[in-house]
Amino acid sequence: MPRKKKENVGDSIANQQDVVFAVNQLADALKALEARLVALEEKAAPQEVKPEAEAKPEVKESSDPIPHEWRQVVSDVLNDKFGVAVKYRGDAQFELTIDVPQEYSNASKGTWDTLHQDRRIMVMGNHMGAQGVRDYTEKVAKNLGPDLMKKVHDDKLQHAA
Repeated sequence: MPRKKKENVGDSIANQQDVVFAVNQLADALKALEARLVALEEKAAPQEVKPEAEAKPEVKESSDPIPHEWRQVVSDVLNDKFGVAVKYRGDAQFELTIDVPQEYSNASKGTWDTLHQDRRIMVMGNHMGAQGVRDYTEKVAKNLGPDLMKKVHDDKLQHAA
């Protein structure tokens, strides 16, 4: 009967360390794979589909009241189709949000496909009030450019008639 070869004690310890190292690498790889799967599942989750033609853009939820004068400024400079929201901050500032409807937006198609909105946000001091709202609304109008602003004003006139 052939004699069994004796293993060196040092060889078996080295083999055990190799096995532990390999198991740890496998565990790390599984954790990374699980994280990627979770990210893919979140990305593939059904998303709310917005209708193409909305009368008004979705306005950011806000429990803070919008002063009538500020809403009127946005309507005067732009028109009633532009959404407006305000969020008061604790540091004597407020965040003004103007939602630009898709028909007037100069945002790229990729932006609309990704974000489904054109939201212009500005933080300003409470002391700026209606004049600050007017100044920022005029900046938004200037950014839209003359062609889109002509369409905005034409629609405002048509709606008024």
